[in-house]
Amino acid sequence: MGILACALAACASACSSSSKSAAGTEGTLAPDASSTGDMNPYGVAYPAQSPGFGARKGNVPGDQIPDYKLEGYPNSNVAGGLQTISLADYYDPQGQIQIPGGALGVKVIHLNVAAVWCGPCNQETDELAPLNSMLEQEGVVFLQALVEGPTSGVGATIKDLDSWIQNHSTTFTELLDPEGATLGQLFNLASIPFNLDIDARSMEILSSASGSVDVPGGIQTSLAWVNANPPSYTP
Repeated sequence: MGILACALAACASACSSSSKSAAGTEGTLAPDASSTGDMNPYGVAYPAQSPGFGARKGNVPGDQIPDYKLEGYPNSNVAGGLQTISLADYYDPQGQIQIPGGALGVKVIHLNVAAVWCGPCNQETDELAPLNSMLEQEGVVFLQALVEGPTSGVGATIKDLDSWIQNHSTTFTELLDPEGATLGQLFNLASIPFNLDIDARSMEILSSASGSVDVPGGIQTSLAWVNANPPSYTP
């Protein structure tokens, strides 16, 4: 068992399950600022053969997630200011994107949705933040979107996001999506936290889950699937 697998297994007991739905030589550096959103960093058009919001079910491929764009802080770098970040920035059908400090080639994009008022969201973030460097070494890009602030029903602000990063010492990319205005098609605000895994080779939704679930275990399962299977869709 590798270092990441051991770390994920150790964290899994804390992230207990509840409700669940379903190589280049040098590479292209994962951007501090986003690309246009229509092309990935090395010029491949974002896929749209089967767009939608459904996750893989057994042998039935999931839909390809739309190219969402949000303002946020790449790698939690508040000093760099808010930047537009697109899912296309991490679309990597050829395994050429260099994750800063991590692997060459993005395998899985993990999207987490949280709110300041949400106790399980805070616990989940504290448990996952220390794993980020190991996840990056395995080709996982972790994105977290903050949708609400300290009061349920009130959209998150820049101040909320800045405080969230400081309080949780995160190093993954943090996004701002007040009241889920952009990502709300994917989840029910009343059921956060929300977690979703994407195959970066095809942008297929591999899994999605609401509530307090085994996030590290889910990421491990998605990584294993990507390592063992060809992409469901090709450019």
